[in-house]
Amino acid sequence: MSTIVSLPDQATAVMPRRNYLNTEHGLMSWLLTRDHKRIGVLYLITITLFFLIGGTFAGLIRLELLTPQPDLVASDTYNKLFTMHGIIMIFLFLIPVPATLEPVNDFS
Repeated sequence: MSTIVSLPDQATAVMPRRNYLNTEHGLMSWLLTRDHKRIGVLYLITITLFFLIGGTFAGLIRLELLTPQPDLVASDTYNKLFTMHGIIMIFLFLIPVPATLEPVNDFS
């Protein structure tokens, strides 16, 4: 009787090399990784988070501008929201986006 599949000798078998697909799971394995694919995913998640924070600030600014009086926030808080919206959207969203979405030309 012949077998269709021949298995390798278990005495000489070695574990496959670890990569981002077969490494351990959990929060610490993601936060302490040196894998460039996982770092890229974390970078994209962080940029998305800052986009949502900046968008929330923009929404608060727009809600405040519905009426001429300071109804929702005080004048000083409005100035702070306006400044933080600009800082977050420029330095923490717009500048990092091309670095995250840049294609890699790795032909090796």
